[in-house]
Amino acid sequence: MTTSPSAGLRRILSIDGGGMRGLVAAGVLAELERRLARRGKPAELSGHFDLIAGTSTGGILALGLALPDTSGRHPLASATRLADLYRAHGRDIFPAGPRQALRGLAALIRGPAYAADGLAAILDGLLGRRRLGEALTPVVVTAYDVEARRAVFLSSLDDASVLATEAARATSAAPTYLPPAVVTANGRPATLIDGGVFAGDPALAAYVEAVKARRRAGIADDGDVLLVSIGTGLSVRGYAGADVARWGALDWIDPRAGAPIVSVLMHGQASTVAYQLNALINPPDVTLPDGLRTVPGGDPARQRYFRFNARLDGRTGDAMDDASPAALAALDDVAARIIEAQSAELDLLADRL
Repeated sequence: MTTSPSAGLRRILSIDGGGMRGLVAAGVLAELERRLARRGKPAELSGHFDLIAGTSTGGILALGLALPDTSGRHPLASATRLADLYRAHGRDIFPAGPRQALRGLAALIRGPAYAADGLAAILDGLLGRRRLGEALTPVVVTAYDVEARRAVFLSSLDDASVLATEAARATSAAPTYLPPAVVTANGRPATLIDGGVFAGDPALAAYVEAVKARRRAGIADDGDVLLVSIGTGLSVRGYAGADVARWGALDWIDPRAGAPIVSVLMHGQASTVAYQLNALINPPDVTLPDGLRTVPGGDPARQRYFRFNARLDGRTGDAMDDASPAALAALDDVAARIIEAQSAELDLLADRL
């Protein structure tokens, strides 16, 4: 089944990167599925959106939601099932133990902290031999070409022949954590790394891709676009100024400290995108305190950009590679806090979709 734009790509779902913190996004999306079902609407999110975009772990979620199952008529996975994958297989991707601790230490000098085998096996089991062009809903995931030095948007509309497993590996190949992926698109192999290096929150990139497609379809006005952006928890772990002043290159990339440079770049980019999209497409009486979430103001029907996210409490669940039971519980708690704090917005979305 090939993908075709629906209504000029009017409704957009965007999912952030964040490694194991993808469990937060999956949990929020699973709640949206439940609220749709309670309204007698199909719970399958692919039927409610015209474009699904994701970066890194969000790219894997996007592919799972957009690609078809063996029947070719239904999505490969629900958000609920995808959340279960994090719980069941997190340690297969990010193993723990003394041997892994030594590998993580060695990664300060050479090589990534983790092998790609565990992730590759899970992606093969989830996505099989499906290609992007089979998606039920147009899907785009971000990556970065380290040889050509350019941002890459692997899209079912433009890269239909690309294997979904290759796209998933590329978008999640986080520097310092996992090795790059080689993806063949348009007959040319490319060495790609995680799109989080430029779009940890891909919502603005997704909006631009949708506007481009609408222009090609002859739709000049973007006033009816609805953009739903799902975060994976906003890391607010601070670094003492006196410590940072002494840091060298190894300290900035130290995976034992959560790879501070990666965390800082993702935080800054996501906060900026939230501010820009709110200013760009929401009415003036809708605000985003701290760049975290939207607060309906005035007529709720006029709100067109929704941001679901929350601060991460403490250090448990903060790291992108922590698959311990304590971290999983903390991430489930973050999702629950988002659902509670933004319940009215989830209801508004379930009514409008």
